[in-house]
Amino acid sequence: MKWFDAENRLIKIINLLEHKSELTTNELSKKLAVSTKTIQNDIKDINSELRGSALIDLNHSIARLYITDFPRYQKQRSSIERRNSNFDSPQMRMAFIVDMLMTSDSPYLIDELAYAMNISRSTLIKDMTKLKDILKNYSLTITGQANIGISLIGNELNLRFFVLDNNYNIICAEPILSPDVINIIKNNIASLKLDRLVIEDFIRYITLSINRIMQGHTLISLDEKYQELAHHYYYKFLQKCFDKLESILKVEISPNERLFLIIPLISMRTPYD
Repeated sequence: MKWFDAENRLIKIINLLEHKSELTTNELSKKLAVSTKTIQNDIKDINSELRGSALIDLNHSIARLYITDFPRYQKQRSSIERRNSNFDSPQMRMAFIVDMLMTSDSPYLIDELAYAMNISRSTLIKDMTKLKDILKNYSLTITGQANIGISLIGNELNLRFFVLDNNYNIICAEPILSPDVINIIKNNIASLKLDRLVIEDFIRYITLSINRIMQGHTLISLDEKYQELAHHYYYKFLQKCFDKLESILKVEISPNERLFLIIPLISMRTPYD
């Protein structure tokens, strides 16, 4: 499969190892469509980039990620992810396309998108062809006509999963939650004794949820399997936390949004293969 961030294999490897305790070099090579030798070289490069904060241990062809300094790790990880943060990169162009379409209530003209990125129409169409193939894996699609405009069509939940898996740090580049609010969240869930990566994932979900609520794109409905989360201990435990966030951020966090926020805490999903 062609992933959205395929141009940056290093961050893809990191992302995969964050969500799974271990992966073999064969598994990584199949997912990224490169040789195991390339994977081994990429891991060496990653370890060089993350020196002092984390290490990918490669033993008997099994890769495991160990994080020793989480704040530093976050900064170094972000640096790797943003390496191609300009419109010369297909990754950044596709992120811009998704960002524009997911925040717009009306179709976008292809020529307007090309002009905004200062690229040719043919380059944009090529990027969109690749992007459509990736979006299919999330039951999303781009529809429309060049002279009328194009739109991003699909379920809001699937759109959020796409962003979380592929381009969260670009779509949510501007911080919505202040350090004080993040500390409030962490203090509220401290007694749950959650893994540090799970906590960070929880904050990502909250950030994206608030972002979409403020843009007027709330979760209208959820599948039954997610509705069942209302009976989970975490859902009941976190109601006061969600109420406090509503008061601080001046937004309404609906029952469906609250169910969405429980997903990272109970590992109901993994990144799309």
